[in-house]
Amino acid sequence: MVIFKECLKYHTKLYCERREHLIVFGSLFLLLAIFATIVVLNIVITELKNIRRRYSARARIYPEFHGRRVQHV
Repeated sequence: MVIFKECLKYHTKLYCERREHLIVFGSLFLLLAIFATIVVLNIVITELKNIRRRYSARARIYPEFHGRRVQHV
C-alpha cells in the first residue's frame, strides 16, 4: 500500500493499480517458480540415487558391469 501511495504522487490511479498488481503477481509467480524448481530438483536427485543404487546392486551380482571379467572355472 505504501508503494501505491507513493506512486499516486506521480502517476494516474489506473497506472498505479496495474503496477501494484504486477508487483504482487510477479512475486507470487517467482515464489511458485522457486517452489517448482525445488520439487523438480528433489525428484531428479531421488531418481539419480535410485539409478545409482540399482546399478551398484546389479554390479554386485554381475561384476562384468564394472568392466571386470569374471573367470568361470
